[in-house]
Amino acid sequence: MRYSPHWLIAHLGLMVFVSSAAAHVTLTAPTGGKSFDVGQTVEIKWSLDISHNQVDWDLYFSPDNGVTWETVISGMPVSQLSYSWTVPDLETQTALLRIVQDNQDFDYRSTSTTLSIGSAVLSVDRSSPLPAQILMRPNYPNPFNPTTTIEYALPRTARTVLRVYNVGGQEVARLVDAELSPGYYRTVWDGKDQAGRQVVSGMYIVRLATPGWSQTMKMLLLK
Repeated sequence: MRYSPHWLIAHLGLMVFVSSAAAHVTLTAPTGGKSFDVGQTVEIKWSLDISHNQVDWDLYFSPDNGVTWETVISGMPVSQLSYSWTVPDLETQTALLRIVQDNQDFDYRSTSTTLSIGSAVLSVDRSSPLPAQILMRPNYPNPFNPTTTIEYALPRTARTVLRVYNVGGQEVARLVDAELSPGYYRTVWDGKDQAGRQVVSGMYIVRLATPGWSQTMKMLLLK
């Protein structure tokens, strides 16, 4: 005689945790195998799909595709559905983020797709005398295919953001977003957007910005 799982639970008193087809929590951002730079600030977002006797939220990071996990932050209130995360100083192609719905009984979790972390700042020279002011030199080569190098210098420590825009003013890639020490820097753009997709041929704008200062230059990608 065949018994259904529901009959067994009802008549034999079996205690089981059944995974529902509906998500209890969903990590909504970042998604899609994105690539980030060391020091970049990333807004991690999630949604509460099914409520429980929840205690709080816990956020975890894995640099090695889930082999090891480290706590980013724990004990976030139930009402919180986002967290500003500073990308750690390491390079990996197999990073993961995980949000955990910490409940009084059974916990639920949602894990991102594989993320990559790298350093857009390829080199820095602090041996030469520093300039009196911030400067950005013309990228080379220009036109370019598929990569171009951008050199710039900082006379003092500053929060530094290096972005690439299309001619419509939309941000294509954020190459640097970090607190940088004084020195001469060199960053390479590989012609890819923030999601790692190769961009089309055309004119692009690179913008270097620090608090109270910015400079832009045109770059031409030819294929």
